[in-house]
Amino acid sequence: MSDVVRRAGNPTPPPGDAPLEGERPLDPPPGLFEIFWVFSKIGILSFGGVLSAWIHREISVKRHWMTETDVLSGLAMSQIMPGINVVNLSLFVGQRLRGVAGSLVAILGILLAPTFLVILISLVYDRFSDNPWLPDLLNGIAAAAIGMMINMGVKATQRAARSIPLLLVVAGIFVGVGVMRWPMVPVVLCLGPISIWLAWRGLAAAQRARMETPHE
Repeated sequence: MSDVVRRAGNPTPPPGDAPLEGERPLDPPPGLFEIFWVFSKIGILSFGGVLSAWIHREISVKRHWMTETDVLSGLAMSQIMPGINVVNLSLFVGQRLRGVAGSLVAILGILLAPTFLVILISLVYDRFSDNPWLPDLLNGIAAAAIGMMINMGVKATQRAARSIPLLLVVAGIFVGVGVMRWPMVPVVLCLGPISIWLAWRGLAAAQRARMETPHE
């Protein structure tokens, strides 16, 4: 229903996509060619990896096609679903923007051009692999990618962990996986249901508060 409303060109976003207080209203949904072009550009220019951060920046921060909350929700779903995270996220964003056709062109854009670019870069790397400046170049690209990932992680934490219990869940997963080096799947299986229950409880409390608030 959500993408049907958006495809019809309705400038008012459906309830699930509604911007939060203080967020800029969404721009009109793009056409299929524009989706393909943007995802192709993300695939080509995202040196250093972290394509999810590039998608978040292009779709939510720069172009305002989807709310930041919606993109981060898609990122969470893409990480728990089977398959490659960035492909799952591209499918999610494309579907939200233009339905099945949007999903297809988004995946095609994120994969097609980079495939040929990687082949070209591998040939160039093989030619200049002995040059002393190449490791410094790659280290600089990696540092920029890490910075983008940290930025997206901070924003995701601010959106998701709006209470002390949820923030403790985030900290627990970070410590368990990032510090203690425990396997990610058991940690997420243990703390994930707690996080979902806490989020559901908070949403139910917010809905009750809205219903109890007298309307003018």
